[in-house]
Amino acid sequence: MNLPPLRERQEDIPLLTQSFLRNFQAREGDGCPLELSDGDCRLLQSCPWRGNIRELQNFCERLAVLYRPGVSVSGLIAHLLESAASPETPPPCPPPMPKAAHTRIDLSYEELLAVLQECGGNRTQTAAKLGISRGTLWRLLKKYQVGQT
Repeated sequence: MNLPPLRERQEDIPLLTQSFLRNFQAREGDGCPLELSDGDCRLLQSCPWRGNIRELQNFCERLAVLYRPGVSVSGLIAHLLESAASPETPPPCPPPMPKAAHTRIDLSYEELLAVLQECGGNRTQTAAKLGISRGTLWRLLKKYQVGQT
């Protein structure tokens, strides 16, 4: 079977990208869909993708993980492509979370438990709903000894 490289199938890149992003966001339980503009798609189509489809898939996973509502998708794409082009630079730090997320650590045990149950035990969804990081949620669960025996 002869499968041409992705750089020779540039018209497939927008469809593959949207499919990968949908899958990654569904897996993470992210309720905020990440939409690419035509300019974003053209930018992705102009990349050589030497690692072929796996490189594009890994790129989409990083994009889905780092994206936060209010962050410029185009800016994030440009940043990720720039950092991928220069391997000697350290990996990019995720964009800072909104200020409200940093001040939301004063949750009561009951409030935390109610949201956790509402999300069916899904910690990613619980953290997103509370506006805190998963690390902060983990520390709160440990503090209140939720789910520990």
